[in-house]
Amino acid sequence: MAESFKVHQRLPKEECYFAVLDGSRLPFSPFSRVSALGYLFEALLPLSLTEMHAVYLPLANRRYLACGAERNRLEAALRDGARTLTPAACPPVFEQAIDLTALNLLVREFEPPAVTNVRKRRRRTVFAVSAAVVALFLIGLERRRHFDEARVARLLEQQEMLLDRTFGPAEPGVAAAQRRARLLSELRVLRRTRTTKADGEGRGVPATLGRLLDRWPKEEPLWIESLNVSPAVITIRGKAATATVAQSLTDQTKTLAGWSVDQPQFAQSDAGVHFTVRLQSTHANSRATRPGGRP
Repeated sequence: MAESFKVHQRLPKEECYFAVLDGSRLPFSPFSRVSALGYLFEALLPLSLTEMHAVYLPLANRRYLACGAERNRLEAALRDGARTLTPAACPPVFEQAIDLTALNLLVREFEPPAVTNVRKRRRRTVFAVSAAVVALFLIGLERRRHFDEARVARLLEQQEMLLDRTFGPAEPGVAAAQRRARLLSELRVLRRTRTTKADGEGRGVPATLGRLLDRWPKEEPLWIESLNVSPAVITIRGKAATATVAQSLTDQTKTLAGWSVDQPQFAQSDAGVHFTVRLQSTHANSRATRPGGRP
């Protein structure tokens, strides 16, 4: 109990100087405000501030409660081991209750060394914790960067393997971007030649072409000038030795499931019979004529 009284001392109000100062025209900087309040307080004191030390407590309406004491009294309290020195009471003229602990006079140049050391230790602790947090954050960013770089390298390696399997080893002078552009072009062509399933049957262009070649006449030769296969229309143009051979191609294509044959066209010439056979997908026609659908 005696030790606590020695550390936290009270100064009789008769040894303190009090005043209420108007700070409405003072600067906003805390350091400049203390100096300006000191000049205002000094004008009300019987001695100069060089012989005193004061603290200022903000009140309502930008007013300040000034509390000061002589320097030799503060120096004696420091020699006695005090860490705080507050007035024992305030004059009864003040209308509102004052927190006397906020009027600690042992601040600024009179701050006790023990309090200064504690504050420095806290500051160093905060700085160390902040530095550790920043270091962990930077380490996390660096690890994420290495992870992303390794992932990009693996993707590029897999891409090169895919390009090599598709087009073979890269030729000298051919950039990887050119090979990627070629692969994208090939994929777009494949997408345009594929359709969705209808009625449970795969109707991709490669499958249709395979079924068409299975029905191709094999007894007599046919010379094909053009063969266009799309999901909706197949057009065959060519030349046969006789009209009978050209008609056998038309008869065979009529058995192709999902396709209907238009009226074939034949043209006789000295070199043979030129023919044009056109097939239309019945699935495409059914979708075009479905009720509520668009033609």
